[in-house]
Amino acid sequence: MSLQTPMDDFFRSQFEDKLLAAAPRYDNDHLTPAARLLAKRREGLEVETALKSQKEEFERKMDEISMQRETLEMKESELRTKLMSHQKHFKDIEVKCSRALRKAEQEEQLAGEQASEEQRLRSELARLTAHRQKQQQRLEKHILQRKH
Repeated sequence: MSLQTPMDDFFRSQFEDKLLAAAPRYDNDHLTPAARLLAKRREGLEVETALKSQKEEFERKMDEISMQRETLEMKESELRTKLMSHQKHFKDIEVKCSRALRKAEQEEQLAGEQASEEQRLRSELARLTAHRQKQQQRLEKHILQRKH
């Protein structure tokens, strides 16, 4: 068996080299003008088919990109609308907050003024009460003196 394998390899290599060398090559030089024209037409059709396929793929991708762009533009428009709405909402909140702060400051100031006024009135009441008591005592003293 070991002898058969090297022999097979030897014959195969010898005959393959001679058979391949003897095989006719089909170059454009050996073709008839009609065969060359057919080959050129076939090649042209293959190129045209490939280009048509590439063009269709390109158009499909462009349509896909165009649809994506439209979707993005719609989303962008929605986001702008929402942003404007949120900005308006935040501005309204800011206005309300500043009003509430001003009102709280005014109420705090008013409460301070009222506390001062209350203190003043209490002092005045105490003074007037003391004055009344004095007057009452003088009156009672005067009445007692008149009775005697």
